[in-house]
Amino acid sequence: MNGTSAKMLLEGYDTAMEKLQDAMDSISKIEFNARDYYPQGPGAFEQAREERIALMQRLQQSYDDLQTIAVHIYRQKR
Repeated sequence: MNGTSAKMLLEGYDTAMEKLQDAMDSISKIEFNARDYYPQGPGAFEQAREERIALMQRLQQSYDDLQTIAVHIYRQKR
């Protein structure tokens, strides 16, 4: 009862989710081309691609976690 209001919590989680979505959108727009990796040798581009996929998966998981928390807060306030 004396803690942070559900409204303020939801606003905070919503802002965090927006920022994560912005980050994912920005990363997806970064030019990513195999020609940038050929000097490093065979497999370098594939490794970089896998690392990028893993990064996006972690960001998506963080977004999903925040959304789960926000849904829980929303259900508790009703």
